[in-house]
Amino acid sequence: MTTTEDPRPENIAAAYRAMATRAHYRPAADVDRLTGGAPPPLHELDLDAEAKQYAEHWLAAEDSDMTFWVGCTDFELARATIYALEAARCLCAGVFGIRIAQRLLRMALAELTPERLRVADALMEATYR
Repeated sequence: MTTTEDPRPENIAAAYRAMATRAHYRPAADVDRLTGGAPPPLHELDLDAEAKQYAEHWLAAEDSDMTFWVGCTDFELARATIYALEAARCLCAGVFGIRIAQRLLRMALAELTPERLRVADALMEATYR
């Protein structure tokens, strides 16, 4: 009898590495989210170990009560947040939810107006100088 290794951890770890390198977002990094402290630069860490830890935590949540902490929405971005979260729920339905998720994600992106993006860029620049 052949056993196959569970592909889920590597799939999740690959998503984590992509978030870290392409979006500069590392939810498993040791960072103070309330004060906006910056995580260490990518070259100063073991990204594979961080991604593995993230995958383990993700799967533990998924395999237990299937809930994930999100946080409280920022009033000005509440619509974008709601659309994105509902898109995530649709994606959990697999191929049946893809088209609805796509529409919701487009709606979320439309909420990120050029003015809001300029403000975000200025804040990020001031924070991470």
